[in-house]
Amino acid sequence: MLLHCIIIIVGLVLGATEGDICKGTTTSALESHVSSNYPPKGGAEAGNFTQINGVENFSECVKACCDDPTCNAAFFSKSKCLNIECVTDDGCSPDHDKTLPKAILVNVRTVAETAALHTSHNVSTDEPTTAPPSVQHLKNVTCEFGLQECGENEECKMGEEENRRANGICVCQENYSRDSSGKCVQLDTVTLTSAEKKSSVVPIQLPAHTTTAKSPPTTPKPKIVPLTVSAGDSKILEYPEDSTKLSAYAIPEPQPGETYTYQWSLVQAPDGDEKGQTSGMDSPTLILTKLVPGVYVLTVDVKGDNKQGSATVNVTVMPEPKAHTPPVAVIKPSVLNIKEGTTGILDGADSTVDGETKSYLWEIVSAPINDDYKLVNSKASILRLTGLSHGTYSIRLTVTDAAGLKNSTMAAVNVEEEVDYPPQRMQAMTLFYEWKATDTDSTTDLEGVHEPFLRLKHLTEGVYTFELLVTDTKGQTSKDEVRVFVQTSLNKPPVAMVEHNFTTAKPQDVVLLDGSPSSDDQGIVQYKWTQLSGPNQAKMDNSDRVKASVENLIEGDYVFKLTVSDAENLHDSATVTVQVKSLSSEKPVAAVKAPRTVVLPVDILRVDGSASTVNSGKVAYKWSKSDDSPGAGSMVNGTDTAAVLLVTDIISGVYIFTLQVTDEEGRHDSSSVTIDVQPDPQSLNLVEISLDASIESFTEKHKKDMMTQLVLLLPPPSIGTAETKVEITGVYPDYHSGKLTVLFLVKDYTSHNQYSVRNGTVVEDQLKQKLQKDNELLGFTVSQIDTVVCQNDCSGHGYCDQFSKECVCEPFWMPNYARATWQGESNCDWSILYVVVITIASLIALMAIIWMCVCCTRRFTFQYNYNNRCKRSRGRRKHTYKLLQDIEQMENEEKLAKKKRNNITAGSGSIFLSETDMSSEEDTLFANGGKLNSNNFNSSADNFVKANNLKNKLRA
Repeated sequence: MLLHCIIIIVGLVLGATEGDICKGTTTSALESHVSSNYPPKGGAEAGNFTQINGVENFSECVKACCDDPTCNAAFFSKSKCLNIECVTDDGCSPDHDKTLPKAILVNVRTVAETAALHTSHNVSTDEPTTAPPSVQHLKNVTCEFGLQECGENEECKMGEEENRRANGICVCQENYSRDSSGKCVQLDTVTLTSAEKKSSVVPIQLPAHTTTAKSPPTTPKPKIVPLTVSAGDSKILEYPEDSTKLSAYAIPEPQPGETYTYQWSLVQAPDGDEKGQTSGMDSPTLILTKLVPGVYVLTVDVKGDNKQGSATVNVTVMPEPKAHTPPVAVIKPSVLNIKEGTTGILDGADSTVDGETKSYLWEIVSAPINDDYKLVNSKASILRLTGLSHGTYSIRLTVTDAAGLKNSTMAAVNVEEEVDYPPQRMQAMTLFYEWKATDTDSTTDLEGVHEPFLRLKHLTEGVYTFELLVTDTKGQTSKDEVRVFVQTSLNKPPVAMVEHNFTTAKPQDVVLLDGSPSSDDQGIVQYKWTQLSGPNQAKMDNSDRVKASVENLIEGDYVFKLTVSDAENLHDSATVTVQVKSLSSEKPVAAVKAPRTVVLPVDILRVDGSASTVNSGKVAYKWSKSDDSPGAGSMVNGTDTAAVLLVTDIISGVYIFTLQVTDEEGRHDSSSVTIDVQPDPQSLNLVEISLDASIESFTEKHKKDMMTQLVLLLPPPSIGTAETKVEITGVYPDYHSGKLTVLFLVKDYTSHNQYSVRNGTVVEDQLKQKLQKDNELLGFTVSQIDTVVCQNDCSGHGYCDQFSKECVCEPFWMPNYARATWQGESNCDWSILYVVVITIASLIALMAIIWMCVCCTRRFTFQYNYNNRCKRSRGRRKHTYKLLQDIEQMENEEKLAKKKRNNITAGSGSIFLSETDMSSEEDTLFANGGKLNSNNFNSSADNFVKANNLKNKLRA
């Protein structure tokens, strides 16, 4: 019915009954052009949209499209009229798969008709009525996709309605446009918009001699370029602040010679006549003064040449804080008289506080002697006292409000001692009871007023006092009172509970949120579900019930909030997170980015795996280092489970890192990267100084002073060098010796800011010469200077240990200790074989020299002693000596003696010789008394020995 009404109105507005839709047609023909509640199939890409201002109904919108020869369709929605210059006819056709309430789409003319009208509008009315060849060529030329049936610079394009067939129409290729002759020529200076690039027909520019029509042509409306406008963050003004400044800016900035206009407008303001004052409503900066408490919403519109944009900002002004009233503590009754063994009640519920939150604290200030009574439930509004001893108690009540303000009051409790009457025999008697309320205005109903037990009904909040009168048969009476405290039940706030966070997978359309675990002591009267966050605004049904359903969910994390309230508007909230992920059969793809070659020194090596892709859900990263990689290198800060791996303490070598990426469904993929870490090219020139200091005492000032002092100690640079600089590359402690080690390079700069690094061994020798006399020139005691890399060749017979900086000699070689001690440099100068030979030869020579010395000493000593004896014997009497027999004679005698002994032994008897047989003169042998010399002396001694031997033999 609505569609027929629209068709009738369109027909009445357009007038005629024959021709195209703009000239009027029959109702049945109009019906094929008008669509209700459907948007264009192409959406925002259907073509170039132009908003027509001042149009209030769809019939005027259609008329405006008819008046514009470039308009193909009129779209009216939400009281806005949009004329569409369609790219293709199918893009402006109604999309029956989507609905848009109160939307009207009218297809006024086809794309080909638009081009023809545009051409005829520019041609003079005096021209023939037949269309020019260019217009005839603009008609849709059908083609078969895949065959070269189109003209030069043309291509065959299929429409969406022809997806199942291979037929299409010939259109110009990208960056080509049809000229007046209908040929596709390249565009030199014209820049096509996204809609024009997709269009199969473009406006035709006629030659210069073509005359125009009598009616002026319609100028196409320029396309509005949107501006990105920002008015800053929303602001909150605390009392007494009542003014602020808002600044707006637009992106992109205006071109040279172009200016933007700013216009502020107040969208919302607090109620009341006074709303404040503004300044600079037409400038980028808006000043607000004398603001009143409330929320202000302001919008700024920025316009330029065919550019427009807007932004909104909120300003909240907080009201003046309310003066806080301290609490007032009240105890009823202030004096309580009870008897021993009964229960007393003190009520503090009438205490007042400024607000709802308050706390109670009961304390016993004074009590009878030897009484250690402890209060029970001392933080309630009502205090029950049971088992008190007789005497007087002073009890204090302290009331505290939410702001921490306190107030106290006192109450006295008098406990009368119970009287112990002696037993006596009494006759049974009847007692009469009578209950009555002392409050005359009480509306409480009393039942059993003449019974021992009184029943009360319809009690309300408050304190009731009842009196009991007991009368016996003799008319004796007794009275007593009792108080009843009636207090409203304490309402506890509800507890909101929802099911734990859960994950759902698409294509599940509906998710159920359940708040049934929520509870309240008096019952929940209201449920409210709201969405706090999510990738889009979900559609929620039954948001005011215990269970709500959520639809229109896309992949991502949603947070929903449940708020429950009871009858007294006490409420509580709870949140639940719903994670939506899409089911995909594709596993993740690991991708690693890192430099293939790294040159030391490098503090941190960065290996990036953030380029890894996962179709849905969260991703887990795990880095590992291959077994063949150097052991040095630490993964720091837990980056072995992050997308980007950070590695420190690397050394030269080949590192292989592997990244494993795992999605939520357990599917994983791995990728590896090989990094070649090359040594520092300046490592041979690095010099290290060991200082007798701790790293804690070495400050940045010491570091700068040391660089300056090292430059002064080093010899001046060579010719052509402008200056010398010392660059400290590292400061670290030696954990073995506890000394501080400083690493540095010496750079010689030229006048062109180019530098060369000075040789490390040369720097070492230069500094050793300077510091040999005074090792404290650097402000610390220098214990050692050496290059970081030991460059000692060890005399060509060993290698240098990089840790100890000492030479390790080859077999059969040893250090020259004298040179090492004198020069302080380890070496392998000596051959062990030569050392052994020379040592043995030296020992032999030494022994020979010692022997010669001993011999010379003995001879000298003997000659000295002999000379001394000769001198002593010169004054004595001379003895008479007899010549010794010749040696030959003695030998003959010896032989004769042996022969005789043999004969004696062979005989039968033994021959014994007496000592008297030998002459006494034979006991003494005399030598020649001639001059003695060393030879004579030795000969005489030998003769003397032989004579004694012969004598002994003869005796035997």
